[in-house]
Amino acid sequence: MSVTTPNMTYPREIAPLIEALLDGVREALGENFVGFYLRGSLALGGFNPETSDVDVLVVTEQPVSETEFGALDRLHTRIAARENEYGCHYEVSYVDRAAVKRFEPGQRHHRLGWR
Repeated sequence: MSVTTPNMTYPREIAPLIEALLDGVREALGENFVGFYLRGSLALGGFNPETSDVDVLVVTEQPVSETEFGALDRLHTRIAARENEYGCHYEVSYVDRAAVKRFEPGQRHHRLGWR
């Protein structure tokens, strides 16, 4: 069984994680939030609940600020502490809109999550 939200379909067992991430990221980033995209096996249809992790790309208007990064770090700490089998098996990459449009070798982006 799967769950569908606007432009996203994912297995029901990861719904609590996806919803917590989406709500928390929107709150932490405010107007800097542009989009939230599933990637990896979730996006390609190969997600296996026993072996896969949850990969997400968050696009921001501007690079994540230190204040936003602190709020995101606290969000990820709260999520990891929750009772959810995927709470420690996910990764979120934060990339600003300009970097999504143009890849520059060696450029680094914030990544948070637990594996």
